[in-house]
Amino acid sequence: MPFEQVSYLKLLSDGGYDSDYFGKWHAGPGDAADHGCKGVSSMEGYGNPYIHRDYKDYLAENNLPEATFRIDHVLGWEEWGDRQPGSTYPGLVEGNADYHPRNPYGAGEHAAGVLLTPKETHEAFYLANRAYEALRTIAARDDDVPFSLRVDFWGPHPPYFPTQEYLDMYKDVEFPEYPSWNSGLAGKPDCYHRERNAPIGKDKRLVVPNAKPWSYYQDLMRYCAAHITMLAAAGLVLDQLERLGLMENTLILYTTDHGDALACHGGHFDKASYLPQELLPLARGEDIQWPDCIVSESRGHGYGEEVASRAIVYGQYKYVSYFDADNIDELYDLSLDPYEMRNLAEDERYAQVKRDLRLRLLAWQKETDDTMRYGWANDM
Repeated sequence: MPFEQVSYLKLLSDGGYDSDYFGKWHAGPGDAADHGCKGVSSMEGYGNPYIHRDYKDYLAENNLPEATFRIDHVLGWEEWGDRQPGSTYPGLVEGNADYHPRNPYGAGEHAAGVLLTPKETHEAFYLANRAYEALRTIAARDDDVPFSLRVDFWGPHPPYFPTQEYLDMYKDVEFPEYPSWNSGLAGKPDCYHRERNAPIGKDKRLVVPNAKPWSYYQDLMRYCAAHITMLAAAGLVLDQLERLGLMENTLILYTTDHGDALACHGGHFDKASYLPQELLPLARGEDIQWPDCIVSESRGHGYGEEVASRAIVYGQYKYVSYFDADNIDELYDLSLDPYEMRNLAEDERYAQVKRDLRLRLLAWQKETDDTMRYGWANDM
């Protein structure tokens, strides 16, 4: 989608900031250079860092080999034919110990495995190193020009490709089974039944009961946890700020674009259409009155998963409403049902609760100029 408003990156650049951007660019067309930034963000396709010319320069500069992975788990989209030679991910086969993500969609595999080359060949350490170098250049300047530095790692996100060192940190960790893992999705909207990863999904629908045992997901979570821990690479950037005397007057923000289902609600894998919270007033430092409710909004996942919805949490209740007729409403008492197993939206005993939350949601829409309209709004 084109940018319809000025980005914060452009505002900083126009305001005199020296801006650098390193890493994943999935924010729209073009790249960060279009918003006044230097650095590395121009990527084709999904933006595979492992084939970018600057990554190859980084390997040569540091006498590092090409990143090589062992594939231990594959959850591939059926329509991509991930296991077929010559398809989207050639060589993405369980047991392959010589996998190289060499096409534009690398770093987007639905898989888990181990990085066999040094950790410095991982995309996170590559980006941290480039940011480290940029800070050294900034500190060496004899001026008072303010700087903005953004580092967008591809993870923690499938594929989970930690080194064995990081994976071994979790070899004895047991992850308790989620109550919602094999729930059957009784009373859930249609969007919960959509799943494109094989074998847990078939014909783009979640297989019920789950096609994999809990032990399989438990192992996947070890790879995920190890990958998250590998983001200790960000510590290289923080250490450099401290070392160069830049820490005291620098604001550091951590954020993420989404979480991962990781076996919830029937055993889903990867992200879906589920509702982040807006935090712009906090970022602006406004003297805000904390609201008594929280509203989240979603326009879908992409890749054909275009589900528009809003959720409101007030007190002990959470209510979700969708803008299409394919998905029923959701209502949960989070104090009694934290895993959202029992949908109360059609329970007459909670009709007044649902009505109250709908009114609060409509009030929030009016306050925020949210123009999406529900089918039930005219009855209120």
